[in-house]
Amino acid sequence: MNNSIESNNSIENSQFTLKWKAHLEEIFIDNEYLRDYIENADHWLVHSENVYKKALEIYDEFNLEEQSNINLELIEMMSVFHDIGRFHHKKCDKKHQKCWMAQVKMYAKKTNMNTEDVSKLSDFVKYHDYMSKDLDPNQKEPYSIEWQIARVADKMSVDPVSELRRYWDYGKRIWATLFNTEISMGERLEFSFDKRWTIKSDQLTYFLALLGTAPDSINNNVLKQSYIDWSSHKHKAEEEIYKIMEEEWYQLESIIKVKAIIQLYKTKKHLQF
Repeated sequence: MNNSIESNNSIENSQFTLKWKAHLEEIFIDNEYLRDYIENADHWLVHSENVYKKALEIYDEFNLEEQSNINLELIEMMSVFHDIGRFHHKKCDKKHQKCWMAQVKMYAKKTNMNTEDVSKLSDFVKYHDYMSKDLDPNQKEPYSIEWQIARVADKMSVDPVSELRRYWDYGKRIWATLFNTEISMGERLEFSFDKRWTIKSDQLTYFLALLGTAPDSINNNVLKQSYIDWSSHKHKAEEEIYKIMEEEWYQLESIIKVKAIIQLYKTKKHLQF
C-alpha cells in the first residue's frame, strides 16, 4: 500500500483521533455501531482527521472577511460524522445516511447542539456523497459554506492515488469485483449513484466516478481552484488502477480493455488528466 495512505500509526494516535475516539465512546457507550466504526480502516477517524486537515488548508485560502463567516467547529463535526452511518457496516452500507440519523440525534441531544447546526450537519451527512449533477441527480447540492468546504475536503482528503487506494480497500472489504466484463460502455457512461443498488457495477465504476468528478461541479471559486490543483494528479490515480489489476493477477488482455474503457470515458465526459 502507498505510504501516504491514511491508515498509519502516527495519525491513528494523533490528538484529533484520540480526542474524538474518547468523546464518541463517552457518548455512544457500549454501542455496537461505534465498535465497528473504530475497526473500519477506510472510513473511521483517521479519514475524518484527513478531511478536517484538508478543510483547514482550504479555509486558509479564503480572505479574512470570508473566514469570519465560516464555522470551523461545525466543519470539524462534519469531518467526524459524515461517515458515522457506516457503523455496523453489514447493516448500514447501503443506507448509511439513514443509519446515521439515529446516531446524530443521540449526539445532538447529549451535547445540546443548536438547531441550526444540527440541521446543517444532518443535511451534509445525508448528502455528503454528492459528486455532480450527472452522478447524483437526486442529491441535494451543498448550500452552506461549511458543507461546501467539507464536501470538497472529503473528496480530496488525500492525494488521488491514496484516495483511489482507499476506494479499493473499501471494495475489497465488501468483496467487490474489480472489473466486470459484462458491463457495457453505455452502462458505465449512464451510471449514477441513485441506480447503484439496482444495476450492475464493479469497482471500476467507482474509480471512474472518482476520476470523472470535474471542477465545474464546484461553484465556489476558491474551492474550485483547490480541486483543480488536486485533479492535476489524477493521471497518477489512473496508473494506479493498472497496478491494482496487476496485483490482483488480471491478465494483460483485461488491463488493455480497462485502459480503452478509461480513455473512451474521458473522451465522452470531456475529461482531461
